[in-house]
Amino acid sequence: HEDKSVAILNAFILKITQWLGVQPALTRCQACEKPLAEVKEVEVYPQFQVGGWTCLGCTKPEDRRLNRPLLSKTLILDAYHSMLHPIRKIEWQASPQEHFVLLDFLEQHLIYFVPGLDKAPLTTLKFLRSIQWPE
Repeated sequence: HEDKSVAILNAFILKITQWLGVQPALTRCQACEKPLAEVKEVEVYPQFQVGGWTCLGCTKPEDRRLNRPLLSKTLILDAYHSMLHPIRKIEWQASPQEHFVLLDFLEQHLIYFVPGLDKAPLTTLKFLRSIQWPE
């Protein structure tokens, strides 16, 4: 069975963002407001500064040059379910590697919305990056 540690951590962080009132907007493109289900591509572009994503058609060229990892629609759905359901009842679909991409997104999201977090990164996140995870 696949290790779900990172998915559980992401779910916990997403719940913290809800409690703080800075949860990401996961259901619609932040530019055209197209629902995730109507986005034809399998990936979307993260937008830390607005706490959401844009479909690839709405992603500005200057954003594409930043070379940020894309978020799969499956991963966005995992994140959305993590905010809606108790952690023990979530059935994650995305891989652990995809969840590391979400972890990076959530860390950047929190750094943007929580003043001072960039000066003192979360020790847990540094610890998780030090672990050699199976591919």
